[in-house]
Amino acid sequence: GDLLMLDKIQVKKKEDGVSKNTNVTVLNNTDKYRLIDVNLKEYSLKEGDIAVSRRFADQHGFKNGDTIYWKGIGSDKWIKSKISLINWNMSNQGLTILKPTYIDGGGVYHGNVCLSDKNLKNYKNDNVSAVISRNSRLDAWDNGVEIYELIILSFIVMALIIMLIVIYNSAVLAFNERNKEFATLKVLGIKKRGLRKIMISQNIWMTVVGGLLGIPLGKPVLNQMFVSNGGGQDFLTKIYLKSYFISFIAVLIVSLIVNYIFTKKMKKIDMVESMKANE
Repeated sequence: GDLLMLDKIQVKKKEDGVSKNTNVTVLNNTDKYRLIDVNLKEYSLKEGDIAVSRRFADQHGFKNGDTIYWKGIGSDKWIKSKISLINWNMSNQGLTILKPTYIDGGGVYHGNVCLSDKNLKNYKNDNVSAVISRNSRLDAWDNGVEIYELIILSFIVMALIIMLIVIYNSAVLAFNERNKEFATLKVLGIKKRGLRKIMISQNIWMTVVGGLLGIPLGKPVLNQMFVSNGGGQDFLTKIYLKSYFISFIAVLIVSLIVNYIFTKKMKKIDMVESMKANE
């Protein structure tokens, strides 16, 4: 297997700035540990390159090409480097550099994690704290996906319940406020079918306008939900057009169901009482 080092490192944005401790991944080679950018394109790390994870960069204001000062824990030598890559890593946040770069910066390399394509059950090395096989990583990924699918499903169910409550309450308020208007229209000879068409058409337009206004907010809200979960995880969010369409249709269906319930109440409108109550 290949050894890499997971440790802590000190970084700062300015030479006279305040230093922060973060994680550093020091690679012996890039055969089994590959980096990808935020567009999911593979990047080959070269000697002298500094890769900074997207979440860490966002939290501390780093951008690709910025200057970063770093040094290994226990070293007195600050190294000035340029950020070569803002990489995406779902679980490991911080810096990633090659072994020669780390050693040139005064760091002491000690491989403490073994990466292997095989299950090395009998692997023994007093300096190695973890042995990670390809299969174990895939299993961990599958388990994580299952958990997040359940979380997303719970979010969808909660969103449907909230949507139903909001649309129903809005319909109740609108119906109560327009009792006099409906009574007046009935006095003028408008039949229940005509009233139903008026109410449904207006609510459909409100649903369409609300949906169009909500579409631009979908991704920022989703991003904020993942950012606020804390910890060192980073998620790349991508909402497909199909998801917007399904959400819009779901809102429209709920709106039509609620409208149907309230059109049934139009039979019970007392024209005389409604006119008196609103005088």
